[in-house]
Amino acid sequence: MSIAPRSRKRKIEVVYQDSFLLVLNKPAGWVTLRSATSKEVTLQDWLDANFGLETVDRSGIAHRLDRATRGLILVAKNNQVLNRLQEQFKRRKVGKVYWALVRGYLPGWGKIKAPVKKTGAGKWRFKVAPGGKQSITSYREIAIFKINGRQYTLLRVCPKTGRTHQIRVHLKYLGHPIFGDSFYGGKQEKDRPMFLVAKELRLFHPVSGKKIKFKIDLPKQLSKIIRQDDPGTKKTIG
Repeated sequence: MSIAPRSRKRKIEVVYQDSFLLVLNKPAGWVTLRSATSKEVTLQDWLDANFGLETVDRSGIAHRLDRATRGLILVAKNNQVLNRLQEQFKRRKVGKVYWALVRGYLPGWGKIKAPVKKTGAGKWRFKVAPGGKQSITSYREIAIFKINGRQYTLLRVCPKTGRTHQIRVHLKYLGHPIFGDSFYGGKQEKDRPMFLVAKELRLFHPVSGKKIKFKIDLPKQLSKIIRQDDPGTKKTIG
C-alpha cells in the first residue's frame, strides 16, 4: 500500500500496520524528524498529516534513518508502544540488516569495533576516534561487482549499536566508503544515489510479544547500479 504525502511527490510505502504499529519504507531524501534548523517537510510531518500522530512523542518514530538512507522504519501508534519499541532498541533486541555497496574488494566477513564521535567540524559529521561512543558493526560479503572499471563489494551489514552515521563512518574507517556517499567518501560516484538500504527488521511485537520480521526488495534505482557491472564479476546474490 502506498499513501501519497501531501507535500512531496515521492511516495512512502506502508509495509505493515495494525492497531499498534506501522512499518514504513522511507525513500531517500526524507529527513526523519523535525528540527529547529530545518524547514523542509519531514517524515514526522508526513505521519502527522496522514495518520494524526501529533499526540504521540516524536509522532511515534522509534528510530532514525539518515536522509540519504532508504528502507524500513518503525512507528508506534501510541506512547506505550513507543516506549516498548525503544526499550527493545536499548536492549539490542531489534535486529537490523542493511545492504551497502562499498568501494573496493572486501571479501568474507568481519566485525568493526571502533568508537564514533563528532569531528567538531559540524553537528552531523562523525569519525572514528578515541573518546567516542563504543560502536559495533558486523558485515558479510554478498557479491563483488566491477562498475565503470572500478571494483565494488555488496555487503550485508548489521549494526549492533545505533550511533549516528555509524555504518557510513565505520566503512569509511575500513577504507571502503559507501557508493554515492559524497559526505564521507568524496565524489567518485558524483550525482549517484547513496547505496545504503535498511532491508530487514526483526523484533518482538510490542503488544503480543510474537517474533515478527519485515523485509523489502532492493529499490529499482539501486538494482540498476549493480546491473551495470562488467562481465566476469563474482555474483552470489540470493
